[in-house]
Amino acid sequence: IPKNLVPLDNRISVKTTALCLTEPAANALVAMVGDMEKEGLSITMTSGFRSRDVQTSIHSASAPTLTVTSDTGSTKYPSVALPGHSEHQLGVALDLKSGSDPTFSYDNFKNSPEYAWLSKNAWNYGFIQSYQPGTESITGYIAESWHYRYVGKDHVEEIRDQGISTYEYLKNL
Repeated sequence: IPKNLVPLDNRISVKTTALCLTEPAANALVAMVGDMEKEGLSITMTSGFRSRDVQTSIHSASAPTLTVTSDTGSTKYPSVALPGHSEHQLGVALDLKSGSDPTFSYDNFKNSPEYAWLSKNAWNYGFIQSYQPGTESITGYIAESWHYRYVGKDHVEEIRDQGISTYEYLKNL
């Protein structure tokens, strides 16, 4: 468990209680959400740091795999990491939902104005979408438009400039 976790429930819109990130990630998120709100966008954090026990519970309740179809066929990828393998357990990953989506669903997030804004601007705050479309065979997980990881501005620029996944970048550090 990271030592510098900061609760976010009084700083941004959160869907459940006890949502925390490490202090650098929390401060960057608050700045990013503030700038989004200035542009009339609404975003809600639905998950941040998860303990091993919480990750175990979420993993146990999740669908085991989802199928991704490509030119080479269909492959099954998990949508939830095993306990001990989740970025959420590091205190730097978060899940987001659009406040402009009346159904408030993860599936619709990729079509929201908030996602369009994040795709263009999240890197300015040190965040990157961890699981992007087309990287399933590299990351081992389905694409998740709602899942972002704080890596800091220096690292996010390297990842973006190299055009690689977060997984590839961290593996090569």
